[in-house]
Amino acid sequence: MTRALIAAGLLGFLGTAQLHAQSQPMPQQPAGAALPQVYKPEQLTPVQLQARNAVSTLRDSVAAAGGALSRLGADGSTTSLQVLESRASTIVDRCDAAERQRLASQKQLSSAPLTASGELKAQKDMLKEMDKLKKSIDQCTKTYTPLAQRGKGQEVRDYGASRAKPILKGFQEFDQSLKPFSKAMNIQFRPLLNAGKSPLD
Repeated sequence: MTRALIAAGLLGFLGTAQLHAQSQPMPQQPAGAALPQVYKPEQLTPVQLQARNAVSTLRDSVAAAGGALSRLGADGSTTSLQVLESRASTIVDRCDAAERQRLASQKQLSSAPLTASGELKAQKDMLKEMDKLKKSIDQCTKTYTPLAQRGKGQEVRDYGASRAKPILKGFQEFDQSLKPFSKAMNIQFRPLLNAGKSPLD
C-alpha cells in the first residue's frame, strides 16, 4: 500500500512539473539575432555598370583560357596524345574568344562617359592593361595553333605545359590589375563564371 501511494505521488509530481514547463513562455532571442543576413546588391550608376561589365566579361574570358592552359600541367604526362591534341585546340579556341572579348571590352570601357579624375585615371590604366594583355593572348594563339594539329600530341606533352607559363603570367598580371581598378571605380566584381566557358563562346 505504501509503495502504491509513493508511486502515485511521484507520477503526480512529474505530471505537475510537465504542465508547469509547458506553461512557461519560450525564451525569445534578441530581435534580428537569428535572421539571415540580407544581401544588398550594389547601387551603381549606369556608367559604373558599363565599366564593370566591360572588365568583368574580359576577366571571365581570360580565366577560361587560363584554365585550359593550366590543365596541361595537371595531367599532361598521363593523358593520351589524342586528348592532348584536343586540349591544344581548346586552348586556341579560348584564346581566340578572349581576343574577341578584349576588343569588345576595350570599346565598351573607352566609351564610358566617366568624369571624376580618379575614375578617368582608372579607365586609362585599365585600357593600357588590355593593350598589354593582347601580347599574352597573341602568344597563346601562336604557340598552340601548331600544337593543335593531328600528330602533335607528343609535342604537347613535352612542351605544352612549359610554354604555358609565360602566357599564364601575363594573364595573372591582368587579373592583378582588377583590384586597383575596382577600388578607384568603387565597384565590386561578381564571382568568377565557370572557367570552362567563355562569354563569347
